[in-house]
Amino acid sequence: MAAVIDDLKNLKPSNQLPTFHAIVRHLSYHGSPVALSMNKRIFDLIAEYERETKKDFSFFKIDKYKEILFVTDQTLLSEFRKFLDGNGYQSDENINVAGKNFATFDRDFLSTLNDWKEFKIARRVLDPAILYVEPQDKYLPNTKDCKVRSGLFVGKEECTHNAVIDAQEVIELIRHKLLPNYNEILK
Repeated sequence: MAAVIDDLKNLKPSNQLPTFHAIVRHLSYHGSPVALSMNKRIFDLIAEYERETKKDFSFFKIDKYKEILFVTDQTLLSEFRKFLDGNGYQSDENINVAGKNFATFDRDFLSTLNDWKEFKIARRVLDPAILYVEPQDKYLPNTKDCKVRSGLFVGKEECTHNAVIDAQEVIELIRHKLLPNYNEILK
């Protein structure tokens, strides 16, 4: 799970925004070969974590991946609440979510967790696809198509399946369309 807090009133480059990154550890993992292979990097991190530390779940610094919090599904939301509190969110404040998979995948997983109801998640989700739809499209564009159409990610159009990078890219896609002078603002 990853979250990046964006504040359009105080713009910073997306890689300088407050970031939450957690990997939920389980006793075992089940899934289709395609889904498991898409997340090979995560399984490599979990294996490295388990080899290098026998401590219970805690911050673990892997230089090439920045800080990652390894948690259980029972501790994920309490750690996320700490992150939100540390970044000025009030527990009664609505959280506006942006992302390609939140509405149809992530929300379903999170809603099974005990503490999920304590978070006030706005019903509507910002999906950059609507900003990049073209008249000839039969369906809303996927992330790769949005990235290609934006022209922001030349040579980096493929999806990384890294939750933090994916969140930062969604921010960039939305800012690109909503703030025409975005690059000038950041200078």
